[in-house]
Amino acid sequence: MVKISIVTPSYNQAEFLTGTLQSIADQTYDNYEHVVMDAGSDDGSVDIIKQYADKLHYWCSEPDEGQSDAINKGVAHTTGELVAWINADDVLFPRCLEVVAKRYEAAKAGIITANVLWMDQDGIITRCINVPKQSEFFFWRGVWHASAPCILFTRELFDGIGGLDTSFRLSMDVDMWFKMMAHHPHIEHIKQYLGGFRLHDTSKSMISHKQDRPLGVNEETAAVHTAHGISKRKRDRWRTVYRVWRTLRLGYLRERLDLGNFRNLHWREAAEMLTESR
Repeated sequence: MVKISIVTPSYNQAEFLTGTLQSIADQTYDNYEHVVMDAGSDDGSVDIIKQYADKLHYWCSEPDEGQSDAINKGVAHTTGELVAWINADDVLFPRCLEVVAKRYEAAKAGIITANVLWMDQDGIITRCINVPKQSEFFFWRGVWHASAPCILFTRELFDGIGGLDTSFRLSMDVDMWFKMMAHHPHIEHIKQYLGGFRLHDTSKSMISHKQDRPLGVNEETAAVHTAHGISKRKRDRWRTVYRVWRTLRLGYLRERLDLGNFRNLHWREAAEMLTESR
């Protein structure tokens, strides 16, 4: 079965780091390697990482040039055919890598995505992200709807684009998707909730959101889209079309119905419930 490499960039996220590391250590799939690249945290993160050292392929704590630089360096320490980065405040559910590996072996996709549960600072589920497979049609009109942390891609794709552009602080992933999608990779989407994405007061996504902008919209993202011929007007128009399309396909209704099953649950409880239901 395919070897999967996971890189976790870390900087002063001790409050959440144990949950992230434990969620990966709890995977039901064995053929993976986990690398943690800490940027010199001073909040106790290093002590937490040391507790998991025997479960890690590699780790270090040293200054870097930002998240993109940490991820690039981390990937360089791995050997897997599939790659993902899992931020130090997100989690994977126990069967995530097992399910992904099976789908990859069957389809040999360049990019694999899955449904995700969003959670708050305390790990309580707040939203279900139950999206369809990412389409090139919507992507090249400014709509990327797959959600971290359940996005994996082949090392061939990552190496082929030269890794992440370290000049980006917020939108390195958006830039990466444009470069990868230019190769027209085969995309597979797994219609299962396989991970948790955390929004909290100090997360980059939330900081950007608090600046009177929609989640995921910032100057860097706008600049990346503009560089690829997608103006703000065009993106806004197609985001509206996408929302109408998803509404007609009952996508948002399914998310709300699913949330009824998970509302007020801690992510560990949700993950256990999902595991038992399979």
